[in-house]
Amino acid sequence: MIVRFWGVRGSTPTPTTNYVKYGGNTPCVEVRTAAGQLIILDAGTGIRSLGQVLMRQAPPKGHRIMLFFSHYHWDHIQGIPFFEPMYVPNNFIYLHGFTTPDASIEKVLSDQMMAPFFPVDLSVMRATRNFYSVGEETLQLGDAVITTRALQHPQGCLGYRIEADGQTVVYATDHECGSAVHDRNLLELADQADVLMMDTQYTSEEYPSKKGWGHSTWRDAVRICKEANVKLLVLFHHDPDHSDVFMDNLVLQAGREFGSVIGAMEGMELDPSQSAEGTSYRPAFHKRYLDRYPVSIPATVTISSGTVAQQVLLENLSLDGSYFLTPTEVSVGQEIEFQLRFPGTDPNQPTKCQVRVVRVEKVGNQFGVGVSFRMAYVPSSLDVEELS
Repeated sequence: MIVRFWGVRGSTPTPTTNYVKYGGNTPCVEVRTAAGQLIILDAGTGIRSLGQVLMRQAPPKGHRIMLFFSHYHWDHIQGIPFFEPMYVPNNFIYLHGFTTPDASIEKVLSDQMMAPFFPVDLSVMRATRNFYSVGEETLQLGDAVITTRALQHPQGCLGYRIEADGQTVVYATDHECGSAVHDRNLLELADQADVLMMDTQYTSEEYPSKKGWGHSTWRDAVRICKEANVKLLVLFHHDPDHSDVFMDNLVLQAGREFGSVIGAMEGMELDPSQSAEGTSYRPAFHKRYLDRYPVSIPATVTISSGTVAQQVLLENLSLDGSYFLTPTEVSVGQEIEFQLRFPGTDPNQPTKCQVRVVRVEKVGNQFGVGVSFRMAYVPSSLDVEELS
């Protein structure tokens, strides 16, 4: 089973430079089973990019797509009008969601495309569309078993447990811990799961002023993971005010409490079957940043103003980032000054750059530091591939 993240942001898209690493599209997660069953969880703005990929990979007889909605707030449905496979006649789209007191799933999706909100209505979508009302139940879809339970969120929400290929992944976005019934539902879904994707929109400090808004904290998620014996926690539904630097710090904090924690990033691909620990993942860096190369380059680093410059050894390098070991503890978001002297370049004209720490990890008695940077001067003769 493969899980891919196409949208991870909560509430509203954030298409600005401070959100490049984790991404700014609203929720959409793709799950593929070994037999090829395609399951899509939510249709936020991230589903647009997924749709473009599916159009390029279209089989001769069209796609068979199982689309499940957690609920119908705009950030979870606003990508539907831009999901290209919905407009292709030989595609079959099976849409699942709960029926509200006021409307069916079909009416909900139709209403958001009514004038004056959108120039065309649902009728122009030529794919065969089948709408299914689901409650708290268990469904068999090909080689996948999907269990649904109600979560705590204004106007309702469903959480999904997907079991296939000997692995279990759980999608529990937009849940606010504190309701005994709904927390019990979440624990039931998450029991012994390989992966729990959980709403962690707020910090503990932010939560008191957001109580009742339908979202949880990373501390809530860590508690659930410990009680349910989850292997990997994926922080999800990131707050639109939480920048990449903020998210890096949040992931570090959660990791100190639980250990197996990652922050959901657009483009991230996750395979629960590939490691002894039960989960491995490939982050989105390969899609968002320049290639990194293994190197061994000495550099002079000033950790902060007033600190004596120290010599470090860069262990990988690209034109937008690097990694090195240092005995000095640093913090995510901290600014560091580099002076690099590359082989074959003028020793009197070092490459100078101001970098920002984006990742810190303990490596023996040292600290492994990942940085992103913008070089003030790049030697014209510099060839990163040759350095490797």
